[in-house]
Amino acid sequence: MDIYLPGFHHRWNHQQHQHQHHHHHDHRNNPLCAGTTASSSSSNSGGCRVVVFVHGGCWVSGDKWLYAPLAARCAAEGAIAVVIQYTLYPELLAEGQQGEASTALSWVFDNIARYGGDPNCVFLCGHSSGSHTVAMLVWRRFKKTLLGAAESAAQRAAAHSERGELLATERGVRGGRGGEVEGEGGMRRSERGETTAVGGSGSRREEGRGAAGQQQHDGEIEDRREEADTRQPYCVIGLSGIFDLHYMHTYTVTTGTAPLTCFAEAVGGPAAFARGSPPNLFSALAEAVAVAGLGTDAAAKGGAGSTGKSTSGNAPSPDAALSLFFSEFGKDAGNHILSGIADGRIRPAAILPPMLLQCSPGDAYAPPHCSLALVHALRRLGGRAKVAVYSSVHHAQFACLWKPWPQPRGSAEAEALARKRSGRVWLGDGLQMDGGALLGGGWSDWLCRCWGLGEAGKANKDLLDVVVGRTLLEDVLASS
Repeated sequence: MDIYLPGFHHRWNHQQHQHQHHHHHDHRNNPLCAGTTASSSSSNSGGCRVVVFVHGGCWVSGDKWLYAPLAARCAAEGAIAVVIQYTLYPELLAEGQQGEASTALSWVFDNIARYGGDPNCVFLCGHSSGSHTVAMLVWRRFKKTLLGAAESAAQRAAAHSERGELLATERGVRGGRGGEVEGEGGMRRSERGETTAVGGSGSRREEGRGAAGQQQHDGEIEDRREEADTRQPYCVIGLSGIFDLHYMHTYTVTTGTAPLTCFAEAVGGPAAFARGSPPNLFSALAEAVAVAGLGTDAAAKGGAGSTGKSTSGNAPSPDAALSLFFSEFGKDAGNHILSGIADGRIRPAAILPPMLLQCSPGDAYAPPHCSLALVHALRRLGGRAKVAVYSSVHHAQFACLWKPWPQPRGSAEAEALARKRSGRVWLGDGLQMDGGALLGGGWSDWLCRCWGLGEAGKANKDLLDVVVGRTLLEDVLASS
């Protein structure tokens, strides 16, 4: 990974970027230590905002250096920018890439304070397939949180049941109704069939687990320990994201771009589309919650006879959504989760980070449908999500083709206007595609036209303003 610290001012090109990096030598805690670098031309104060970038490239290409201009701009504006590198397909499937990105995010949480960053204000940003990676990362951590809550609920229920059984057994012993019978070898067998040792310094319950079973159990505990991090970023930003794999497969075949990509193979093939599409996964939970809220047995409704596949090719049918939910969580854990949501112990909206997405109809590679589908699914769960649609921004312009923001020139009035902040709203262009007009226009439109930056400049500036704090996140989410 590359780390860009505030105060880094450099005229970027790839060779200079490599030449002028100052290498960070302490890689003991860095899961992606190969190539980790930190760049800075001045010291920085503590508590800076942090943005972690995950590059795109259809899971098969791309490199962190492509995002050097974007990262440098963020650093020049006072934020710490971290650009990660991950293993590409065919060496690693998309699911493994999500694991590497998650490990890198955990490293940032644990170590960014050493660089003056605020671990409680980490933006996680992805472009193209990188947007899919960060959305799936959020889902995986969200899922672990829900499973942890379900496991706690199951343990409480089991403990309550066991206490009841012990009380009943104790009453039976006192009443002379069987209780325990002492057998050979100084062992006692209770009515429940549990065997305990008699005498000595205490009693021992026979677990009935062999050496192989114990080893497997220990391995499972270790795996859970490695995957235990459920910390979520402060905010997730998706740039021209590829989220709905069913839709994207159909889209690439229809447009003739399928031969240019191998994304179907990179994500594990068509059989993995449903479980690899964030809109489907979040919609599956929302559908299960809706069914359970109607007093219907969600597990039975989403069980036999449901294929888990989409009926339309875009969004899963209700039965397919329920099938997907229980295949992800299992019947018992799924029911505990639904029960926890119903009684208010589990609140998905409080677990999920806010999500801001940028897209454009002018993008030939990632049409707006993907972003709109994800926002719709998140909103069904009460999540805070916003999509900004720009009329004519090409795919790479969202992240890879950033231009330096020019210094204002001309009259004093124009310079004063240019120095004004963005007004605490995303610019957008007023399109209605997410169900509400995105506030925009005014001085910033005039500024972009004067400098020839166009819609791409507006999108870039919107992203930068949120990351560095010129535009308040809550105001963006509240704008209609």
